[in-house]
Amino acid sequence: MKLNICWMYHDLMDLYGDKGNIQVLKTRCLERGIECNVDFCDIGEIRDLSEYDLLFIGRLTEQKDPERFIELVEDIKKTKKDIQAVMIGIGELEEKCQDLINKKDLKNNITMLGFLENPFSIMKNCKACFMPSKWEGFGLTAIETMVLGIPVFCSGVGGLGEIFKNNKEFICKTNEDYVNKYFEFESKNLSKKVAEISDTYCNKHAYLKQLTDLYGLEVK
Repeated sequence: MKLNICWMYHDLMDLYGDKGNIQVLKTRCLERGIECNVDFCDIGEIRDLSEYDLLFIGRLTEQKDPERFIELVEDIKKTKKDIQAVMIGIGELEEKCQDLINKKDLKNNITMLGFLENPFSIMKNCKACFMPSKWEGFGLTAIETMVLGIPVFCSGVGGLGEIFKNNKEFICKTNEDYVNKYFEFESKNLSKKVAEISDTYCNKHAYLKQLTDLYGLEVK
């Protein structure tokens, strides 16, 4: 487990022994075997606090199977206690998903953001995406996600099967497949394959320029 601490305005607002509090936190973490990293943020400095390990984006409906996504996060948490996942979207299963998150004690692991007019600012900082759809149309969201350089692991139904027909390693049939892919992908360089797949369906540079013009999004 790793704890990241962002100390805001450390040189201006150390009024109540903040330095001592930070030192105590670091010591307590060390005693419990928790890696602790302290980062500093000064006035005028912009920090990205939106990084997530895992992404779900889509309508919260039976078709997209968000409940299975929550189950997958639960399975990953058995090994990675501090897994951080984000769900972007709304739908008739929203309340049911929130209840399931609470029931499975995943409140500190899954963030539900609802509908976002600009989801790309969050998406671009996610490490991987799961799409466990029960049925699917073309699968445009998968393409949009991969254009941002994010690997998509999916059920392979409908258009998703067509998108990944030559790259079966991105298709998962069982929950175990998803979990294994999550822990394996960081040790593999998938960026080239992700780029190749997305380039098959769109002009990446033109698409990213559109996102920059619309949202001011910066993607490497």
